[in-house]
Amino acid sequence: MLRILTVARATFWETIRQPIFGIVLCLAAALIALSPSFAMFSLLENVRLVKEMGLSTIFVAGLVLAVLSSTGGVTGEIEGGTAVTLLSKPLSRAAFVLGKFFGLGAGLAVAVYLLCIVLLFAVRVGVPEAAWSRLDLLPLWAGLGAAIVSASVGFLGDYFFDRHFQATAVSVALVTFTASFVVLGFVGPGLSPGAFPAGMDMGVARACLLVCAAVLLMVAAGVAFSTRLSYGAAVLACAVFGLWGLLSDYAFGRLSAEVPAAAVAYAVSPNLQALWAADAVSAGRLIPGSYIGLAVSHAGLWVAALLFCGVAAFEGRELSGRV
Repeated sequence: MLRILTVARATFWETIRQPIFGIVLCLAAALIALSPSFAMFSLLENVRLVKEMGLSTIFVAGLVLAVLSSTGGVTGEIEGGTAVTLLSKPLSRAAFVLGKFFGLGAGLAVAVYLLCIVLLFAVRVGVPEAAWSRLDLLPLWAGLGAAIVSASVGFLGDYFFDRHFQATAVSVALVTFTASFVVLGFVGPGLSPGAFPAGMDMGVARACLLVCAAVLLMVAAGVAFSTRLSYGAAVLACAVFGLWGLLSDYAFGRLSAEVPAAAVAYAVSPNLQALWAADAVSAGRLIPGSYIGLAVSHAGLWVAALLFCGVAAFEGRELSGRV
């Protein structure tokens, strides 16, 4: 377990240092923060549109990061020879694969967590329906202040102490955004005190939890495919797997009651649609805890199966320069 945690810790810091991680995270956060401005020009329910746009942004950004980070992180070490060096020490191949998954999963969970807080702030700010509309601007200033503090500390750490800017900024953002969320959780609109989490739409947080499960599922797929395939082939395999998970409900689920073969195919297929709850959130329905438990359990079983296959595939792979 100690060796798995050592690999996971190194992989976590490597993941949040990747330029693609910072680029996708900043772009997704900016789109979510600006979504109220886009929604004000629509004829639909504005806050509902903000929720749908935000959850869609987190879902797409999470899946993109999951595929690119997991495939690049594993294939890079295998093809670059780093894996050979690690495995020459008392480190099993299973520990290497599991450590990679836990490190990548932790990094992607951080990204989803930060984007979820940004979305909660955006939903609370609301959408101006007219020029005289009054908005709750406290979350806007809190989120902007947390971002400025995180970037400033990252810059100062890089300039004076030779700390990695992106890793430092993300680490500080975890603290500043969490502190802002906790404080705002006790303060409702108009600075009125209330019970935690006053003024926060926790239905959005529940939906983000399901999105995080989907992201971890794709991380496991990327790690498993990367143990045997090259980078390009692993990305393609992840894309096919993701499409399979998104379309299984439509392709097999609607026929499962009538066609036995469809029922079998539906039972053995990953179901990413079960982890997409934007429709329920936008309709104002609270996602039951029992449903979250079943959906996360479904994703967890697939993660376990993919990691088992990945370990088995990696055990049979010949590594050049292996000692």
